[in-house]
Amino acid sequence: MKLLDEVAKYHSEWVEVVRSFGEEFYTEDIVQEMYLRINKYTTYDKIVKRGTLNKGYIYFVLRNLFLNYVQIKSRFEVIRLDDNFDISHDSYIEFENRIENEIASWHYYDEILFNLYIDSGMSIRKLAKETRISEKSIFVTLKKCKNKLKKYDNK
Repeated sequence: MKLLDEVAKYHSEWVEVVRSFGEEFYTEDIVQEMYLRINKYTTYDKIVKRGTLNKGYIYFVLRNLFLNYVQIKSRFEVIRLDDNFDISHDSYIEFENRIENEIASWHYYDEILFNLYIDSGMSIRKLAKETRISEKSIFVTLKKCKNKLKKYDNK
C-alpha cells in the first residue's frame, strides 16, 4: 500500500498526462487501471529509487494503457440508428413486437429469466443472489436466449 500512496500523491498529474494523449471521457478510468496494474505487477523498490518516484515509468504505463484502449475501441464501430438508418416509429414498434412475440414463444423459465435480466438491469451475480438460482444456470440460460434471438434475427 505504501507504493500506491506514493503514486497517488500525483493523481492530478496522471489525469493531465492521459488528457494530453487526447482522451477526455475515460481519463479517470485509465488512471484507475494504472493503479491496479502497478499494484499487481510492480514493487516499491522497482518504482521508487532513492526516495524519488520514477514518473517516467508511470508515464509509460499510462501510455500503454491508453494505446490498448485506442486499439480495442477501434475494433468496434458504433452505429447509431438515427444516424445511419431511416427507421420510422411504426417500423420500430413492429420490430419490437416481433421480438416480444419470439420471446413469449420460449419455454416459461427462459422467458421469465431473460425478461427479468433485461428489465431489472441487474448483473448475473446479483440476479443469482436475489432469485437463489445458480450463476451458472443463469449464464447458460441467458447465453441460450441471446443465441435464439440472433438466429431469429437472421431468419
